[in-house]
Amino acid sequence: MSSFVLRHLKGFVTPSKVDLLLKECISGKGRYFHSLEHHNAFLNEGNASGTEEERAIQNQKLTSEKLILDGEELDEESHAAELYYRLLPVVGEIVGKELFPHGDRMNRNYYNSFEVGHQLGWHFDNSAFGVNILLQNARAGGILQYGITNSVTEVGQYLSGVRPPIPVPFFPGDVIIFNGSKYLHSVSRVTDGTRINLIFCYGTSPDERLNDSTKRQFFGK
Repeated sequence: MSSFVLRHLKGFVTPSKVDLLLKECISGKGRYFHSLEHHNAFLNEGNASGTEEERAIQNQKLTSEKLILDGEELDEESHAAELYYRLLPVVGEIVGKELFPHGDRMNRNYYNSFEVGHQLGWHFDNSAFGVNILLQNARAGGILQYGITNSVTEVGQYLSGVRPPIPVPFFPGDVIIFNGSKYLHSVSRVTDGTRINLIFCYGTSPDERLNDSTKRQFFGK
């Protein structure tokens, strides 16, 4: 598999633990934040340089929509928090860095629930790596997928559908540590059922925090 996936820990989370995490997520439904974002593939303000085609690609608006239950809405001894700390040294060894709990509880461990019509638009991450734990697949859609790109033009070919995305085989209980800053990726639109996953974010310093704009944008706080 491409280096989009730095490590795939298949079945790392036991079925009984997956059930506990799902119940924890679903029980918090009244505290979900409805996240609806319009962004470009580079998660920036766009670009006025390059050819006309390149400018159009860099300024193309994409949509991401999901429900989020963030770490501040969970007890500090939640099932998600327990797994977060258990994985910290494992992830640190995989990425070759000393890692710390993120300075913002909301961003440490949060659940994503993708309902029918929800998706994660094509994008590159700002962080060097991500940790994604699948708890429930949708019945249709909701596929984690990526593209291999070496130019803005090739990014545009994925955005337009000219290039087919590369799906990542991903099943409940699997943990994926992925290279989201260097690989274009997305979650396809859910057309039946609900996709639920858990995201872990670690810091490379003890005081790493989100800025206020990012907190408002991603968590509504």
